[in-house]
Amino acid sequence: MRARRGGRAVTQLRDDCFAHDGRPMPLAEALRIIDERISAVAAAETAPLARCHGRILAEPVRAERNAPPHDNSAVDGYAVYFDDLAPGGTTVLPVSGRAAAGRFPAFAARRGAAVRIFTGAPIPRGESGDGPDTVFMQEDCVRDGARVALPAGISRGANRRRAGEDVAAGHLARAAHEVGFKLHVIDDREKFANAERFPHAGEIVVDAIPAWLEQADLPAHAYAVILTRGHRHDLDALRALASKPIRYLGLIGSRAKVARLTEVLEGEGVPAEQLRRVRSPVGLDLGAVTPQEIAVSILAELIGVKYGRIDADAGGTGARDARSMSWSPRPRPEAAVSG
Repeated sequence: MRARRGGRAVTQLRDDCFAHDGRPMPLAEALRIIDERISAVAAAETAPLARCHGRILAEPVRAERNAPPHDNSAVDGYAVYFDDLAPGGTTVLPVSGRAAAGRFPAFAARRGAAVRIFTGAPIPRGESGDGPDTVFMQEDCVRDGARVALPAGISRGANRRRAGEDVAAGHLARAAHEVGFKLHVIDDREKFANAERFPHAGEIVVDAIPAWLEQADLPAHAYAVILTRGHRHDLDALRALASKPIRYLGLIGSRAKVARLTEVLEGEGVPAEQLRRVRSPVGLDLGAVTPQEIAVSILAELIGVKYGRIDADAGGTGARDARSMSWSPRPRPEAAVSG
């Protein structure tokens, strides 16, 4: 059975200790409670972190590192190689090590053995590459000295949390590389602009973002997406790029932020027609929520512009809208015949 713990599904084969045993709340009652306890917020402001408790972010927080930073266990239990399990029956394996949260195991996991593992502990590496790929909850297992009995019924990858599963860095860069875009990464912090984080980038620049953009000779077919760490940096980058005749210019952020930045730049004398071509909030409206989904929505817009399905100018109307390719065959016409 599958249950929820801390917002994440975990797999447990026997008693469901997470099952809800209370009275289900009717939808009308839930909506009434929500309506009584919340109030609409129309404005946005920049505030010190100490004053942000209980408030709602006006725009997404962009990940600069993976969370979790490595594959780890979602539960206390035993990590195993799924292919070592007996199909359709109980598997008994020796326990070859112990992995706790807070440090990487000093040993390599071996095939044909289980590793005692705890919630949050890194999945140990294997002797010849990848380590265990499946974790049993301890409640499902029977420990007998140095061996553990594992029941049948679990699926491959159960209770294993992948690196970056909650929040991942560099989604857009990886996805853009996969579909053929040549990547240029510019950041003023070397710990974020480096080959380890962006292994597929054709160019990585560590420099003041606005200064580099102002002097850069960007070709007419260039695509630029502004994904900096704050309003001020977004403003500086947008100021530097607004006048450049590139194919696409996008800015991630809320409508409120875009309105504020546009107002500032118009006050500085930046022509309105230059600002109207900025696509922001960036991406197609796919209902994206997670960083991975947001990256897909942005990349989908870039592809739509590339192939002329979306107008590169946010204020333009010259191109068709992107739409679903779903198609249903028309029923064949029926003819009446007589015998």
